[in-house]
Amino acid sequence: MTANGKAVGVLDTPATAQESKRTAILGPQTMDRKEFDTLRARFARRGFALSRVFRAGDGRPTYHVSRSAQTRVFSHPHDLGAYLAVVEGCPV
Repeated sequence: MTANGKAVGVLDTPATAQESKRTAILGPQTMDRKEFDTLRARFARRGFALSRVFRAGDGRPTYHVSRSAQTRVFSHPHDLGAYLAVVEGCPV
């Protein structure tokens, strides 16, 4: 096989297969007020405080879950939901 040759049986990859239709897999996601209040109430039943903080640099929300002197910071709502499942004792 030459330096520029391909092995037998290897097909060319179409250019469209390498292009992604999504700019980011996990882009910024936001929750509406009702979803946020529901999650806050569910955390409160377990003794946790949930707050939404908007970052100064880009304005994206982060979610802070606090209990006693510990705070966990989440940047995506699905991560927050997974942590709530752990807190509630549900399988993830």
